[in-house]
Amino acid sequence: MYEVHKFQHHDYFQTGYFNEQFELALLCYGVSPVEAKEFRDKLDGMFGEKCASPVKLASDEPKELQAICLDDNCFQARDSFCSAYNSPHKRW
Repeated sequence: MYEVHKFQHHDYFQTGYFNEQFELALLCYGVSPVEAKEFRDKLDGMFGEKCASPVKLASDEPKELQAICLDDNCFQARDSFCSAYNSPHKRW
C-alpha cells in the first residue's frame, strides 16, 4: 500500500475518515458492530501508523511496507521502521 499511496501525503484525519467509511460500509452489509470495529482497528494499525514494520501478505511474497499515514500528525508505530520509508524501493 505504501508504494501506491506514498505520493498522496495522507494524514491522520484522511486515513481515519477512510477507515471509518469502511467500517460503516461493513455495518450496512450486516457485519456485526464488534467485527466491524475489529476490522477497523486492523486497518488503523496496518495502514494508519507512521513507519509501521513491513508485512508479509502471502507466504511466497517478500515483506512490504503498508503504512499510508506518513504525515507528522500520524501516530508512530510502536516498532517503527522509519528508515525503510526513506528508501521507498528497498525490498526485504
